[in-house]
Amino acid sequence: MEGEQRNPPFLLEKDRRFLESIRGNMLTETEKVGCAEQGPSEERYIIYRNAFDKLLMSLVEWLGIHLNILKVLSCLEGINPHLYFDTLINTSTASGHLPNLPVTLEAIKCALSEKQLNVVNHQVTRQRVTFSEAAGDVNYDYGKEEPNNMMECLAWAQAAYGHSGAYKKSCIVPL
Repeated sequence: MEGEQRNPPFLLEKDRRFLESIRGNMLTETEKVGCAEQGPSEERYIIYRNAFDKLLMSLVEWLGIHLNILKVLSCLEGINPHLYFDTLINTSTASGHLPNLPVTLEAIKCALSEKQLNVVNHQVTRQRVTFSEAAGDVNYDYGKEEPNNMMECLAWAQAAYGHSGAYKKSCIVPL
């Protein structure tokens, strides 16, 4: 029993298997590099960092499942859209990766539904959103609804189209 890893009793079977696979992966990796309990710290750091990244990616997937619940609790109840947008983006980027497309779109749609283009632009400037054709479309459509912001939206949409490979749309969008 000593040194044995125990899972919390409330874990679902799927989650238990996932955690066991992470532990197994860590043990396999430590054996491959000959890293004993008191082994070289650099190798142990790399192994544990990889395991941590896998756990964070699992969290990001979990977040995708709960986006609709968060939307109801945030946008529909009038909670600060800046806080909601930042929470979605920051939770996703915690693993060192950009948020996936559904998270990016959800965050952008929520902020724009509250007429918070500045919030979207802030995260775009920080390069913390995933550019896609769909994200460009959402921003372009917002510019059509809000003519005062049209030039800013067109520039953002053109950048999204260009980064995502939607070159035809990038050329058609007038600036």
